[in-house]
Amino acid sequence: MKERSRQPMIVSSVGFLCLFVALVTLLRPLLVTQELLFTLLGVINTVMAGLCYLYLRQSAARPWHGALPLYLVAAMLLPLLAVNGGITSHFILLLPLLPVWTALLLNARKGILVALLAAIVVLALIYFAPILPYSAHHQVSDSFLLLHGLWLILALGLSARIGVLTERYVLQTRSDDDEPRDPLTGLLTRRAVVDKVGFLLGESQEQGDWLTAMLVDVDHLKQLNQRYSHADGDQLLRALSQALLARTRQGKDALGRYTSKQFLLLLPGVDQGRAHGIADKLCSDVAEHTYMVDEIPLQTTLSIGYCSLPASGLHDPEHLLHETELALKAAKQAGGNQVVGAEQSLMVNRA
Repeated sequence: MKERSRQPMIVSSVGFLCLFVALVTLLRPLLVTQELLFTLLGVINTVMAGLCYLYLRQSAARPWHGALPLYLVAAMLLPLLAVNGGITSHFILLLPLLPVWTALLLNARKGILVALLAAIVVLALIYFAPILPYSAHHQVSDSFLLLHGLWLILALGLSARIGVLTERYVLQTRSDDDEPRDPLTGLLTRRAVVDKVGFLLGESQEQGDWLTAMLVDVDHLKQLNQRYSHADGDQLLRALSQALLARTRQGKDALGRYTSKQFLLLLPGVDQGRAHGIADKLCSDVAEHTYMVDEIPLQTTLSIGYCSLPASGLHDPEHLLHETELALKAAKQAGGNQVVGAEQSLMVNRA
């Protein structure tokens, strides 16, 4: 999901959070007897949420804005749990909501990470229950605390799973017209194609199949722009993007503009040998082709770095993209018009 399209959800979430904290701060003293410390914490949390809401309302969308509500909740919830009984606090029931909320604001993998961190918090609260203030540890048995903690951990796992299923449903039902597009080439934007990496990685893991990420860089584009014009360079990029698009399998592969002169191609079910063959054929075809731009014959070459991993090696999108970037860097260092796989790039970098 694009940052700009996610921003209203982020702002609304923080606004609802601010309203919820304010109502709890106002109404709780009327319903139960509580220490002044809890009211003070409520006021501080309301002010923090309000300032965060005003900031998000006034500022332009940023990639890190999605994580801001989560930091805010952690800053509010952890002190409350520490001074209000820990595992026996009724505020602990808010913890299982965090993984699915993280999946909606960021992505499902971050939701799983939050679930793991929250489970560690639950275990720590059980361990330190005897020394936490206002804890009901002495009023309940140890077995009750353990069962309560187990229930919370299971709820966190369920919440993370719901986040995964929700993200998968959104990606599967999103039509091509809904995808954010690069205005020059008509391909997916960087953010959209990077989102596809996580989705295809999960599918490949479930199916026990390979996944290949391929970065395609246009050699000497800067020199072409200087010799002719940026408009001619843009037309060449459009022509190359269409040539790449023609080689993708509709409904299976994903292609997007990664940087100003790089394209990211995702090939599920393609192993190392096939990936090298596809990249090598693409390099040869482009090097031998003459592109007519405003009646000017232009020729260029491509540098391609790729990383192909089996299902057992697919751990996270960042790792796959990092290895692909290293392979492309090695191809550029070799002089361009090269195809380099991730294993070859490691040898080049060590040399």
